Amino acid sequence: MNKEKILNFELYCLSLTILSGVILKYSMQIFGGNLWTVLIGSANNSIWENMKAFSIAYLFWSFIEYCNLKISIKQFVVSKVAGLYIFIILGIVIFSIIKYSMGSSNFFIDIVLMMTLVCVSQFFSYRIMACNIKFQDWFSISVFSLVLYLTMMISFTVNPPKASIFMDSDTQLYGINTSKL
Repeated sequence: MNKEKILNFELYCLSLTILSGVILKYSMQIFGGNLWTVLIGSANNSIWENMKAFSIAYLFWSFIEYCNLKISIKQFVVSKVAGLYIFIILGIVIFSIIKYSMGSSNFFIDIVLMMTLVCVSQFFSYRIMACNIKFQDWFSISVFSLVLYLTMMISFTVNPPKASIFMDSDTQLYGINTSKL
């Protein structure tokens, strides 16, 4: 596969992931709290819910990218799941540090940080996809990790643990904010 074509798709999907992520982050307010906005958008202003909205956008545009690139599904899945976990882990760590140092969220900082995290995850994904090393042996682990993340995403939206990354920084509540429905 042509590395330039992969890079062009990564950049295209990068911008669409950021735009879609912002829309999904505010989808509950924009679209009135429908069930789909709760499941794939931000149900509150917690670190987890913000990460969820952008990760759904990342996965959606990754699927579109795969349909257009027509490369080995094993290499593609490994690269995208690695990018997803880099996004989630770095995002939780960095947002937690910012939350504890500032005490609350800031719209501008949140969006710039999300854009940066999406760029970093797309970069790592591209590097894995475009390198000559074959990662097919990691395919099963990647599929398991993707299913695990999707399961956690749905269950933690409905019934989040009482941990700081799941607490809405605006209301100090956990889970679905019914006042916004």
